[in-house]
Amino acid sequence: MPIRQIRETSLLSNFQNNIKVKGYKNPVLTKLATSVSDIIYIRTGQGWLYLTTVIDLFDRKVIGWSLSETMKAQNTSIAALKMARLHRHLQDHDSLIFHSDRGIQYACTEFMSIIGKNITLSMRGIAKHIKNTLN
Repeated sequence: MPIRQIRETSLLSNFQNNIKVKGYKNPVLTKLATSVSDIIYIRTGQGWLYLTTVIDLFDRKVIGWSLSETMKAQNTSIAALKMARLHRHLQDHDSLIFHSDRGIQYACTEFMSIIGKNITLSMRGIAKHIKNTLN
């Protein structure tokens, strides 16, 4: 099967591509400075489950997660971020870089409305599965 390249387009959005912090090789200086999230698909005998994790890159610990039977944002990205906020006592005024792919669960209006003003979204470019927030 031939591989099809996907062309990136520019859209107005509330996120930036792979944020780089100037003057630092690694923006992961303190707990909660940078978190990364993704969804893993798990095949079971009864169908699919979707495991969403939020990892604090300072200590590489999972600080939030959600296991869902649907891919709805409320059951995946939103639930995992809410758990991460509770686990690390994240307040609305705390600054955070939150990195993910461009999945609809992270780019939808529901997710954007709960992230707060001090969370900066960083999203991997379209079809850039090899790149991540650490390079």
